Formats: sequence, structure tokens, C-alpha cells
Amino acid sequence: MEVVAFRAPAYTVKADRDTYWRQLREVMSSTHDRPICFIGDANYDPFAGASASSSMVSFDAVGSYSVPRPAGDWSYVSIDGVRHSRIDHAFLTRRLTCSDTRYLTTFEGIVLAGSAAEKPVTDHAVLSINLQIAKEPMPSNLMP
Repeated sequence: MEVVAFRAPAYTVKADRDTYWRQLREVMSSTHDRPICFIGDANYDPFAGASASSSMVSFDAVGSYSVPRPAGDWSYVSIDGVRHSRIDHAFLTRRLTCSDTRYLTTFEGIVLAGSAAEKPVTDHAVLSINLQIAKEPMPSNLMP
């Protein structure tokens, strides 16, 4: 199993954002047949517009990847605690299965993510996910 951590910058110039995602899609496309998970700050929510009951969606840019919906209300919070978003995600090939995907904002009494008033470690929750290598790759026609 391979795990690749990534962070999509919050580009203000569309051409820069498009170049970043084109390059990442090329890498992901070249690894789609391996048991690999790309995980991190995607700077967008792939569940925007999806049904609230969807537990998983297909990654629109590379159809052979799926994205499980993490439990939890948010993965990012602004320093003033007013704005929240769900921008941290895991992108899995059909060679992986997952369970218990969730955002952790506290752990053993430590505030991992929150507003400045909470004195957190950071402004992003930890994305926790249990991964397993699938005995048989998920058939492409069953991908969400």
C-alpha cells in the first residue's frame, strides 16, 4: 500500500490552480492500478452538490479514484471560528477499501483544530482513515 500526502495551494490565479490539478491528475492517472491513497488538503469539497446520503463519490478528474465522505462537520476552521469547510480528503484507487473515515478535532484532551480562542495545534482537523488492500479490486462499474 502506498500513501501520498498532498496539499493543494489556495491559488488566486485560475491558470496556476488548473496547472496544479492537471499535474496531480497525471500522476494519479499513472498510478490508478496500484493500492494507493492520495490524502490531504484538496482545497475543495468533492461532496459539494452530492446527495447528503452519499458515503463515497468518484473523483471527477480521475474516474478510477473514489473519495469516502469523512464523518464530522468540518476539516478547516478560520482563525476567528466563523468559517468552516470540508476540504481535506482521501482519494483511493479501486485496489483499496476503507472504513472509519473521520475528522478529528481533539485527541486525548488536545485541541488539534479550532479557532484561535481554543489554542489549537492547527486550523485543519486530522483526517483519520482505516485502509485495507482489497482482496479483489472494486469493479469499475461499481465505483461511485
